[in-house]
Amino acid sequence: MKKFLIPLILFILSFFSLNTAFAENFYIENYKVNIDVTDDKILKITELIDTNFTIPSHGIYRDIPLVHSYIDNNGKKRTDYSKIDNIKCNNNCTIVSKQPGSIRIRFGDPNKKVKDRQNYILKYDFRMPADNEENMSTFYFNIIGTQWPVDINHVTFKITMPSEFPQGTETFFYTGSRGSEYFDNTLLKYNILKDKIYGYTKNKLYPEEGITVKVNFPENFFKFNMQEKIEKRNYTLIIAGCLAVLAFLIWLIFGKDEPVVPVVNFYPPKEYNSAEVDIIYNGHISEKALPSLLFYLAAKGYIEIEDDGISYTIKKLKEYEGKNKAEKKFLNALFKSTKDSIITRDELARSSTFFRYCQEIEKDLNKIKNKLFMQNACSIDKILLLLISLFGIVACIIYTLGDYSLAFVNISTIFISIFPIVGLSVVFSHCRNNIPLFSKIFIILWGVGFCGIPIFMLSKFMINPQSNIQAIALEVLLLCITIICFINLPKRSPQGRKLLGEILGLKKYIEVAERRRIEEMLFENPNYFSEMLPYAYIFGLENEWFKKVEGLMNIKPNWYKGDFSTKSLKTFSNNFYGSTRPSVLNGGVTRTSSRGGGSSGGGGGGGGGGSW
Repeated sequence: MKKFLIPLILFILSFFSLNTAFAENFYIENYKVNIDVTDDKILKITELIDTNFTIPSHGIYRDIPLVHSYIDNNGKKRTDYSKIDNIKCNNNCTIVSKQPGSIRIRFGDPNKKVKDRQNYILKYDFRMPADNEENMSTFYFNIIGTQWPVDINHVTFKITMPSEFPQGTETFFYTGSRGSEYFDNTLLKYNILKDKIYGYTKNKLYPEEGITVKVNFPENFFKFNMQEKIEKRNYTLIIAGCLAVLAFLIWLIFGKDEPVVPVVNFYPPKEYNSAEVDIIYNGHISEKALPSLLFYLAAKGYIEIEDDGISYTIKKLKEYEGKNKAEKKFLNALFKSTKDSIITRDELARSSTFFRYCQEIEKDLNKIKNKLFMQNACSIDKILLLLISLFGIVACIIYTLGDYSLAFVNISTIFISIFPIVGLSVVFSHCRNNIPLFSKIFIILWGVGFCGIPIFMLSKFMINPQSNIQAIALEVLLLCITIICFINLPKRSPQGRKLLGEILGLKKYIEVAERRRIEEMLFENPNYFSEMLPYAYIFGLENEWFKKVEGLMNIKPNWYKGDFSTKSLKTFSNNFYGSTRPSVLNGGVTRTSSRGGGSSGGGGGGGGGGSW
């Protein structure tokens, strides 16, 4: 036994010694920060770092992040991009890593080790981005970052603004680990005098604790100096014009549908459930699909709904007997997280599995699109989306370089590309719905505006914005033409047109059906109203459907217990749809909170360092 025990003990001891070897072998005695802020929001920073090495080392390194995300004063998550210039330092410092998101500066000689007290001086210009919060100029900076793995015994700082603090200025400090939203007045003392902020710590900062300042100045507190304007607007006009012509030609070949003739139907289709009809009607799955599928299964006798207006309960009446995989998976997903055959609204909302199953079900349902559209047109569809996105990228870069000094070209191409891709994807998904013309026009204009957000965000710094108005207006018009062609892609297949004609016929019947006809249908089938309800809901005609049967007979379905009206149906549908989406309650979305619009470690700069 001993011959096994001794090696085991030695192994455990070696593990602890290995961890110790990787531990930091210094601490910071004094950390002094001096920041001079210019009119155009450039921070001229001097850091004096007084360290004490407990074990001989080559020196320290300093990591400074150039990208930071934070929650603004309106509770919105934002990301800022910064730049560092004019780096000067002592003690054989070198820049060992310079990436788009951070920079590492190393102090010390690789051929020499130092011990005890060492002083390091670092000077640099930190170029902050333009203000992006409404009606104010914001200064948000990490004086001491939260990435130092050692104790910092004492901190002093001085921040000098380009002018005195105006009336109405709000100043916030945050202390502690990253994400902390509190200010410890027993740890930090500060004072504001004219254009300066002085401060110092009364106690030490522990590893990964920092100090952040956020100052909300009145609007236009900072003044930005721009380079001379470069005229390159004609390039974007030429690109936009060529893109509009190309989009129109692509639409003529791959997008112009043959007329669809509605075929009147008095009954819902036997081959397709309401969620599948939703895809046939809209061209993609909408937020009404899953709630309608719930009503569809209820009308088939599989479930019962009890709704008191505040909460609801869904009860399983029998096992699924059909052959549709999506229906079976949906019914099983409803009761997956409960041992009983009953589940409540709260249980669904908190279920960590239900919303994931719903996402899988939507993917399964979307496979029906393969029958609806020409496959080559679907490929052209993606190519055109890419071309429009590339136009957005090129236009943003040209406008940015045209009116800004390179100090403000801090938004990467990847970041710029997000706006046209996201904006056009939203237009793509919504404008293919059978929605009113006014709504389509609104969504198209919204999409064009969203694509131009990188330009509009920086437009207040344009040297001569009036000279750009005509060019931008023409580009918007050309981009609208392109998007109109885009949203009318792809072309439906012959089978897709046939199915759409049947669905449009069903919709037309719900719109114009006479009460006498509906009464005959109800006489033949007392469940006719509830069987048609999921489809009326898909078309947005539930109000009309209710009115047509009002007073005919007791049409309240036996699967619904509670107040049965269009209002209660809409409230229930919205609540149920919420449980099919990722949220804070079900763990699909991480909770973020804000206090005063900031937190420790949430501003620009900061970072940390270590020894080597």
